[in-house]
Amino acid sequence: MTVKERLQSKIKIDPKTGCWNWTASTTSGGYGQLYFEGRPHKAHRISYMLFKGPLTPGLEIDHLCRNKLCCNPDHLEEVSHAENIARGIFPTGDKHHQGKKTHCINGHEFTEDNTYWYPQAHGMSRGCKECRRQSNREYYHRRKN
Repeated sequence: MTVKERLQSKIKIDPKTGCWNWTASTTSGGYGQLYFEGRPHKAHRISYMLFKGPLTPGLEIDHLCRNKLCCNPDHLEEVSHAENIARGIFPTGDKHHQGKKTHCINGHEFTEDNTYWYPQAHGMSRGCKECRRQSNREYYHRRKN
């Protein structure tokens, strides 16, 4: 059986959404998983490679449908890590996801140059570099005096 046949045998198409929902093994993060070339790979990445072509180094696959189990190549797009995060791929439990905010609490814009990422239990979170610089300056001046 080819990889394409194996992939297709493990999906169920949702007629309402068009998602190709993965029905087999999943990763701890909730993504479909398929063995390929002797090791597990995320099923949506295999689907992208089979139907759209090779993956671009440095880019990630974003689920446009926001469904981690979806393998429909029409629902997948290559994007940068920053873009993937900004689109809100890491759920926080908060229905107003932080990833959709364009500015920090102090009004600084979340740009690639002004954003840093750090791990959290739910995935990754972002912070404002300008706010961190200001906080570090204030701390330095308090310690100096």
